[in-house]
Amino acid sequence: MALRFLQDDETEFETNNIRFNSLQKTFTLKGINNNFLEFQYALEKDNRFNTNHKEFSIYLFHKNVATNDIFQIKIDNQRLGWLFPVQALLSNEHDYAQDEHFFPYSFNAYRLLLSNARNLPYKLCSFNNDPTIEDIYGENTTILILYNKYIRQLKNVNKIQFNIEDYLLFFYSHGYTLLNENNFKSLINYDQPDPNVRAFSNTIVNLKPISKNLIVDKIYLNSLIQGLIKLEKHPLVRFHLLYSVIELFITRLFEAEFSNTLDAFKNMENFYDAKEKLTKLGNEKERIAKILSNKCPGLSPDLLNDLRDSCNNFLSFVFAPKIFSKPTGEALYKLRSTIFHNLRLVPSGYDNHLNAVLIKLESLILEISIKLSL
Repeated sequence: MALRFLQDDETEFETNNIRFNSLQKTFTLKGINNNFLEFQYALEKDNRFNTNHKEFSIYLFHKNVATNDIFQIKIDNQRLGWLFPVQALLSNEHDYAQDEHFFPYSFNAYRLLLSNARNLPYKLCSFNNDPTIEDIYGENTTILILYNKYIRQLKNVNKIQFNIEDYLLFFYSHGYTLLNENNFKSLINYDQPDPNVRAFSNTIVNLKPISKNLIVDKIYLNSLIQGLIKLEKHPLVRFHLLYSVIELFITRLFEAEFSNTLDAFKNMENFYDAKEKLTKLGNEKERIAKILSNKCPGLSPDLLNDLRDSCNNFLSFVFAPKIFSKPTGEALYKLRSTIFHNLRLVPSGYDNHLNAVLIKLESLILEISIKLSL
């Protein structure tokens, strides 16, 4: 759908044609009545590779970043494209302003934003206020633009079928939330710091997909974590939402282990041994402990320790003067039982203690979503 702008007579200016003036570095948008808007582009046109905007895919993410937060994006070490803030299109004072390998992506990204051929969410701006691309798409918007040729190579050479939905939790774990029609209005002016954000450690980023054990749940997880959890502020509600993800993890663990051991149960001579194993298999506390240990290789020990300490601190606050020092899984389960079944025992002033838990729990859930191996 073409970009539209609101005019003084309350009619809408609809983009009918786009032209670029290389000398003045301006895009001109013409309307159906021959009125026009001009947009300044700070960088160079792609004169070396002569790419066309139809050869690219584009996605928008929300994150408050600096102009120089620009990253090359890969999957399985196969180059795909770039990730950069909208401000990088309006400034020639960042590290890639003279990089001819960046120009195919920056120029075509600007062109795609102005044409909105991909039906991206945007703000309806006034035609008479000389809007900028930042006004239209938001100052905290980051652009992911991928070269379709590289996406095809990823499929043919690496045997990976690219789907942006598979990588949204990885992006979110680094503070990037995919923008769509459902959340754009809520996020365009959202500018609150996220304590869970982990900066990329390198200017070249290898995307990591959601665990293969959670592929069937990716729509639910993406919607829950990027929508409800990001915008929800009440700590009790946030805990319920986050713990529902833990319940999903342990459900998938139960299904995997039950399937793997069903034949063994049938062949066991001692009925009571089989019954005991089955009961143990369904124990929620034990399944949490498994998820946090041998079912997620590479989970951050520091994160697990921090979650343990924050859970025990919450429990020690609620049940003072008793001091808790449970292992991570047990402490989380005890906290869950307290909130779900004994909320009346939680005294006022719990917010800071629970928020400390939520920060670590959300980070841990995002790690598990990628590393879970059943």
